[in-house]
Amino acid sequence: RTAWVLKYHGLALTGPEPQELNFSMDWDSFMAATRENLNTYWARFTQEPTRMAWLLSDYGVQWVVLGVLRQFYTFKEQDITSKTCAGEYAVEHLPERWHRMIQEALNIRNQTNSSLYRLRIIRAVEAVRFLKFVIHFCNTNFVYRNV
Repeated sequence: RTAWVLKYHGLALTGPEPQELNFSMDWDSFMAATRENLNTYWARFTQEPTRMAWLLSDYGVQWVVLGVLRQFYTFKEQDITSKTCAGEYAVEHLPERWHRMIQEALNIRNQTNSSLYRLRIIRAVEAVRFLKFVIHFCNTNFVYRNV
């Protein structure tokens, strides 16, 4: 991911333009690895108690919600973006039912506003539901070759 961002979105401070760097990345392999990551690393936050407990923290909520939305963005747009941009994008492309959770994560990341949830446990449960929704949505709506 880092190499791809560098090559296609980087800025040269000195030397050749990043697009001229002598390396490539196989997009199909990257997408296969992204799908595996979606269904292993991110899915664990819906299954393992220690990972689910992390969702009781502000940092955990923004990490998980915006992290999985980066994958949603990649599957949908065939591109890579930041967590903040992925969250903003998701508000425009996912059902309104999830906008509160996405905005909560964006608020935490941007250190603005107080929580949109009265209780952390309710927010954590909602974050697990959101994560399950995004994983299922990506698995059923985005077709890509398995390399």
